[in-house]
Amino acid sequence: MREFPYFAPSYPNYFFPSRYGASSIHHAASSNNTSPVFVTGVRREFTMEDLPPKAVSTWLFLCAGLTLGVIVVGAVTRLTESGLSITEWKPVTGVVPPMTEAAWKEEFDKYRETPEFKLLNSKMTVDEFKSIFYMEWGHRILGRVIGLVFLVPYTYFLVRRRLPGPVAAKLGGLGLLLGFQGALGWYMVKSGLDQRI
Repeated sequence: MREFPYFAPSYPNYFFPSRYGASSIHHAASSNNTSPVFVTGVRREFTMEDLPPKAVSTWLFLCAGLTLGVIVVGAVTRLTESGLSITEWKPVTGVVPPMTEAAWKEEFDKYRETPEFKLLNSKMTVDEFKSIFYMEWGHRILGRVIGLVFLVPYTYFLVRRRLPGPVAAKLGGLGLLLGFQGALGWYMVKSGLDQRI
């Protein structure tokens, strides 16, 4: 009967140097010479102490909750046809909505030039425009919040070596997907504002 080989991951030597030794990988044969045994560092069983800190799991649950929230808000934005109410993409200055009547009129004039207004909402007033504007504005703000909530702690945990290698790589991939989602949203708005429609 073949024995199940023991594999100890190599990445904790880098991410948790105080818990693991730094010996090289070596190969040893089992007593019956039928099953290889690979040992890296100090051979011992995996324990709960080897998991990332509780702060990491709390952070990931928070990101998951915000993701659910942006999905719901995005769905409402789509159903209310509010997505094209903001015609420009301003990652920094766009955080602040119009504060004066003149600013609202300027934003409304930009929206009046869009195909959506001309085809569907030609009778819309400024007050009605404000409702769809705030819906899209909230959607974009939530997207910014998710980006910051993910990126800042991820960078911190990575620098502090709180993330095991495979986990760090997978979370990095999720971060790239998050950025792609933002770029896709910008493209969807841009295509909806195309005057050739």
